[in-house]
Amino acid sequence: MFIKEDLLGFFESMMELEVKQRDTFMGLAADIDDPDIKNILKRIGNDEQSHMGLVQRIIDLLNSVN
Repeated sequence: MFIKEDLLGFFESMMELEVKQRDTFMGLAADIDDPDIKNILKRIGNDEQSHMGLVQRIIDLLNSVN
């Protein structure tokens, strides 16, 4: 179970980073007037959101293992 706890800690830390990155890119997109740059930043923020979903699935999977 030691490995499971290490993995959970790793992926929980990874989730925190993904949240910060998403918030940063979405915040930048809100402050930019150029529509092309705004769209690129929003797309990156949405990609981070997708990564968060994948990381959450891994965390859920690890939590379901006995």
